[in-house]
Amino acid sequence: MSSAVTSLRRQGSAVALLGFGGIALLAISQPIWLVGSLVIWAYCLYLLFYSLEENIRDGESALLASLGWPTLVTLVRGVLLAVVAGFLIIPVPLGVRAYFPAGAYTLAVLLDAVDGRLARAMGRATRLGERLDMEVDAAGILIASLLAIQYGKLPAWYVVI
Repeated sequence: MSSAVTSLRRQGSAVALLGFGGIALLAISQPIWLVGSLVIWAYCLYLLFYSLEENIRDGESALLASLGWPTLVTLVRGVLLAVVAGFLIIPVPLGVRAYFPAGAYTLAVLLDAVDGRLARAMGRATRLGERLDMEVDAAGILIASLLAIQYGKLPAWYVVI
């Protein structure tokens, strides 16, 4: 195993722990919320660790030894979507908590406009970042649609789309 892969695994492990810690803090009052959140966070981490060998710029063959800010922004989007997914498991929240899913999803969408631009501006556009971005986008659309159906804002047949 190359030193670049070792470095990427270490960075990925640190991101995994930070993301889990943030998600766990939000679940203190309703631990069942963790179920939905951790499924999505685990999926993001699976994609990350499975695709580390793709941390390569297009047209190059050298593996980059750091995840880079753009990929970290995409992973923050993954944490935000994990937060939203947790609300699929619990009853519709009341009060201030009712705004959490929409707020987290909105922030994830806003950051989606940032990660790609940041990657191009920093010369950090990689196949890994592209893959993560696409998968996080797709997961976000699915999660938001399922939550809107659960909250009665969309008809159940919408999930087919």
